[in-house]
Amino acid sequence: MSGAAATKERLYAQLASKLGRLSAALGETSRSMETLRADVHAMQVLAGLHGSQFMAVARIMDIEEEVAAEKLEQQQARASQAPSSES
Repeated sequence: MSGAAATKERLYAQLASKLGRLSAALGETSRSMETLRADVHAMQVLAGLHGSQFMAVARIMDIEEEVAAEKLEQQQARASQAPSSES
């Protein structure tokens, strides 16, 4: 019977050791998940900032394109008026 009791104690010791390692691994996983949560939040903020910058630059580019198109139209209008006034 003492052999069975010794085996039982050895198996309980192994189980306790494995549960300790599992607990440590779960603690590390929990810390990693907290870091991941913070990183994902930072990525969301960064993506929002980059999106707003992109929209701002796109709007500025649209305005510059509109101004350039207006100048081109004015130049074309002047060019088409100049020969007709000479005739």
